[in-house]
Amino acid sequence: MSPADKAQARADLQRELEKAKASGDKIGAGAIQSGIDGLDITDAGSDENLVDLLKKSMKAGKLNVRTGNAHWDDKIKHKMENPDLLIYKLQNTAYKFSFLLVPISAPFIWLMFAWRRGFRLYDHVVFSLYSLSFMSILFILATLLNRLGDYLPIPDNAWLALFLHRSCTSMRS
Repeated sequence: MSPADKAQARADLQRELEKAKASGDKIGAGAIQSGIDGLDITDAGSDENLVDLLKKSMKAGKLNVRTGNAHWDDKIKHKMENPDLLIYKLQNTAYKFSFLLVPISAPFIWLMFAWRRGFRLYDHVVFSLYSLSFMSILFILATLLNRLGDYLPIPDNAWLALFLHRSCTSMRS
């Protein structure tokens, strides 16, 4: 958001907060106050990453977690005290769970080719493993190209336009 848009949003939220307090709506006022706090957190600067913003908001006490279960709220707040460790643990666990996509996707591939006699379950598992590997490599490549765009003057949608151009020309032939 531009600074002018952010100031306008803050003024709008402040008016809504006063209306909610005047009407006695404590829940609405709390939600609006959380929105104002969110705007205050992002005022720190656009060069900060999410981890730094989480650390700063936890130290300031502006991070409100309300899941409806006090035990889960405490656990989430405890985990958010060290966002670096949380992100590390999530990254460590994510690749292990991503391998579960192979046995999950194999029955769906079997359903697509159930009428063909030449393919067995082994073939579907191999195909799903190859396709998931290809999608992982494609995701990594897109991430690297996005990072490359930070250092080179490349328009945001240039990679998408190149991909669509290649796929459309290959469809014609």
